[in-house]
Amino acid sequence: MMHYNTAQLDPIRITQLLQAALAPRPIGLVSSLNAAGTPNLAPFSFFGLVSLNPPVVVFAPVSRLRDGSFKDTLHNVEATGECVVHLVEQEQVGQMNLCAVEYEEVVNEFSRSGFTPGSALLVSPFLVKECRVKLECRVQAIHSLGNTRGAGNLVIARVVMVHIDDSLLDPDGKIKTVEYRPVARLGGDWYTRVAAETLFEMPKPNKKDCIGMDRLPLSITASNQLSPNQKASLALLDVHLLENRLHEPVTGMDISRAAALIDKGRANEAWELLYPSTKINVK
Repeated sequence: MMHYNTAQLDPIRITQLLQAALAPRPIGLVSSLNAAGTPNLAPFSFFGLVSLNPPVVVFAPVSRLRDGSFKDTLHNVEATGECVVHLVEQEQVGQMNLCAVEYEEVVNEFSRSGFTPGSALLVSPFLVKECRVKLECRVQAIHSLGNTRGAGNLVIARVVMVHIDDSLLDPDGKIKTVEYRPVARLGGDWYTRVAAETLFEMPKPNKKDCIGMDRLPLSITASNQLSPNQKASLALLDVHLLENRLHEPVTGMDISRAAALIDKGRANEAWELLYPSTKINVK
């Protein structure tokens, strides 16, 4: 295990380590206008959702390690207080990359990248028509995180209008996760994509008191036939299923079969298999 004191690291080395480790990061393609009305588009992977009511996203323009300068986006949102944040999918990655070039302020990235501008409803910056998710935002605050090269400025932007393409919505108005293809940033020149074959579901815990890893029967915690994730699935079950089973033995064959059930998302059935006297009423 290597240990790094960030106060003693070169900023380039910090960048190499943290951008590769804190991944994947969603990409926000931010549309803004300067005081003269010139459009700008720039991608940010220091970006995320931080509040639901009110709905708020943040992104962080970071000063360049080379000379301490910033992308035009920071100056634009400081001047106008508005922006539109777009979520980038696989189909837009090439054009998004063109927006990362350090153009002169007078260059219109919509023209340079080939993206099509569209009118927003509540703010002045343009929409990117090709993006299927667009967030019109008003800037609430901008916080400087330092005055050294590589320091960020946290832009806190309240979402005032959400645009979702019809192709992404199911009949109930929910986003179709398996058909949404956002890309994300890794370290260096690496990116990743969301694809149907890489998705998995894991229900949120909904019990007021689950068993917990520390209260699982010893025959389960000591088993080398169950992975930590499989044990955690059992640990999420209702604590009332535990009863007095801390020292109750379980056969190796039962554990093997239970593991297969857990992998199919059927932890309740796995528990019943391990402890046949238990009956789980699933509502």
